[in-house]
Amino acid sequence: MCSSDLTGDELFDRINELRARAHRPIEVHLMAAPADPAVLERMERAGVRRACYKLPSGPRSTVERALDQWEGAIGEFTGG
Repeated sequence: MCSSDLTGDELFDRINELRARAHRPIEVHLMAAPADPAVLERMERAGVRRACYKLPSGPRSTVERALDQWEGAIGEFTGG
């Protein structure tokens, strides 16, 4: 199942369900995470090991703007 098929609480409920069924430690990687520090914090609390950010295609300015948003979210999340 793709994480984009789930939203909000459903995603984190699904992570908990899969962990419970695994009967062993598992790593969770989330693809296409939003540039939102609150979501990054919630992902950390849920034990998500890696978050990937989907960059848009387009001219340099479009990509740089998206990277700036991601950098800002990470900075706010980490307090840096």
